[in-house]
Amino acid sequence: MSVFNWFTEFVCGVGVLMGVSWLLNRNWWFSGAQNLALYLVAFSLVFVEQNLYWGTFYLNYPHLLMVFDPLALALGPLLYLFFRESASKKVLPVIVHFLPFLLMVIINLPFYGLTSTEKQSFLINTVWNGQDVNAPEFLFFRILLAGQLIYYGYGIQSRKKYKWSISMLLSSRLGLDQLFLLSFFFFGAIRATWFLTTSLSGYDFIIYLDTTTRVLTTIILLFLFGQVFGRIKIGSGRPYANSNIENEEVAQLKKRLYAFMEEKELYLKRDLKMVEVASGLNISEHRLSQLLNVHLGINFFEYINRFRIRRARLLLHDPSFHKFTIEAIARECGFNSKSTFNEAFRKLEGRTPSSYKKDNR
Repeated sequence: MSVFNWFTEFVCGVGVLMGVSWLLNRNWWFSGAQNLALYLVAFSLVFVEQNLYWGTFYLNYPHLLMVFDPLALALGPLLYLFFRESASKKVLPVIVHFLPFLLMVIINLPFYGLTSTEKQSFLINTVWNGQDVNAPEFLFFRILLAGQLIYYGYGIQSRKKYKWSISMLLSSRLGLDQLFLLSFFFFGAIRATWFLTTSLSGYDFIIYLDTTTRVLTTIILLFLFGQVFGRIKIGSGRPYANSNIENEEVAQLKKRLYAFMEEKELYLKRDLKMVEVASGLNISEHRLSQLLNVHLGINFFEYINRFRIRRARLLLHDPSFHKFTIEAIARECGFNSKSTFNEAFRKLEGRTPSSYKKDNR
């Protein structure tokens, strides 16, 4: 294996280690961070396998062939779950999003059961020489992957309405949310180019395509890992440890955020999303999350709940609301359920809403 191949595998390995470290250290977590960490691991392993195809590794270890291939179908769902987590909106059960991934694992089971010699033959004939490269199972995989790239990639972009520019890509203004979505688009572009080229022209240009893919992959991975390393500051023990929000700006943002919440009373909206608040302040979600987690020491929903509980106290004091049930008051204050209201109220006040209501009549 050439020096460049070793370097590419080393970069992918760093990505796996970073993702695992991120998962194991809860100090680096913020809303949905686990999904991004898993995405980073899966993203790196997918490219590890892609690069190993063209060396002798799988000839020596054939039972590892195509083990990581289905992970490509887990990238979209993991990215979606991060954005869904940040919005605190539950739509479909998690398992539904991973059905394509699980389906591909099941389809590959007969292959996983082949002998070492049969897998080596598959590597030489199909992967290296292009025989049966358009077999039904491969075409099905491509269709699933293309569908996910459109559903998750375009779907997230259409909801978030991110603005893109070259200057933003090279600056710290690009939030982790945008950064990972960008990596998903790059992944899709590389896979689409590979699939179209091999489907339409066979393996005539495979050497040039492979070299180009490796170079682009390495550049993308280095950029992604460098940005992630800088944002969560591996080894510092805190997420956003090198937060680029200066003290003066922090003070201004705190005031703007508080005034915005007071004026608009968005906390009364039961399905309030972080993106709505960030958009109202004309900052990115990442910047708002940075402000809350680093400089205020709380997450988004804890911050919103403080406003809701403050209003709840007023209503529990108000004689005109004495006939309201606890659940009705919870909904008046923006909570989705009585149980969520009780938990938040007890956390801030040290007792239940019912007890508070009884003592203040």
